[in-house]
Amino acid sequence: MEQPTGINGRQRTLSSEKSSRVQFRLLSFFFVSLFMLSSLVLSGCGGLGNTKVSEDDEIDAVEIAKLVTRNKKAVERLIQEVMETVDADDESSILTNIGKYKEAALLMDEAVKVTPSSMEPRLIRFEVRKRIADGYTVLYAYADEECTPLEDEGLKPSDELLRKRAEAKVNAERWLKLARRDMETHLGTSSVQFQRPDQYWALQLIYVQLGDYINARMTLLRLLETHGTRIEAGFRRDIDSRIRYFQQRIIDEEG
Repeated sequence: MEQPTGINGRQRTLSSEKSSRVQFRLLSFFFVSLFMLSSLVLSGCGGLGNTKVSEDDEIDAVEIAKLVTRNKKAVERLIQEVMETVDADDESSILTNIGKYKEAALLMDEAVKVTPSSMEPRLIRFEVRKRIADGYTVLYAYADEECTPLEDEGLKPSDELLRKRAEAKVNAERWLKLARRDMETHLGTSSVQFQRPDQYWALQLIYVQLGDYINARMTLLRLLETHGTRIEAGFRRDIDSRIRYFQQRIIDEEG
C-alpha cells in the first residue's frame, strides 16, 4: 500500500511532467459527480427540526427549510459549473473555480447557521471545504514542482514562485482544518446509526494531510470500535495497515 504523506512533506516525486499523483488530485478535486458529493449524507440525516432560528427569531421552520433547499440547489449549480468550465492545466482556471467552491461554502455556512442540529448541511459543507483544500494542494504541488529542482541545485526560486507555494500551503491547511472541524463535529455529536465508515476514513485522510498521525490513528481505531462488524475484509486490511504505519510514524517522530 502506498503510504500517506502530509502536505508539509516535500513532494520530490514530481517530475518535469505532471505526475500521476497530481493528475489524480486534479481529477478528484474537479471532476466529482453530484452523487459523490451527496454520498456522505445519504444515511439517516436528520430533518431540519422545528426550532425557530434567525436574527429576529421569527423565521419559522418552513422558511428555514426553503432557505436550506435553495442554498443546496445553488451549491449543486456551482459544482456543475466547475465540472464544465475548469481547465485542469491552467492555474488561473483552478483559482477561478476554487472561488466558485468558496461561494458554495458560504451558502452552506448560511444553511448550517440556521439549522445547527441538522447533519446534511454540515456534511455537504465538509465536502465543499475539502475540495477547496484539494484545489490549493494542487496549486502547492505545481509551485513545488518548479521550486524543488532549483533548490536541489542550491539555487533560490523567484520570490513569486516562493510566494505562490507558501500561499497555497497556508490556504490548503486552512481549508483542511475547516473541513476537519465539520467532520469532527458530526462524528462527535451524532449517534452511530447516523455515521458511515467512509466518514471516519475521510477524517483520517485530513489528519494525514495535516501531518497529525496521532489523531489519524485514533480515528481509525474509533472506526473499528464503532463499525468493525460492518467492514469488509479488504477495507479492514487497509485500516489495519494504516494503523500500524501511523504507529511507526509516531514512534519515529518521538524518537
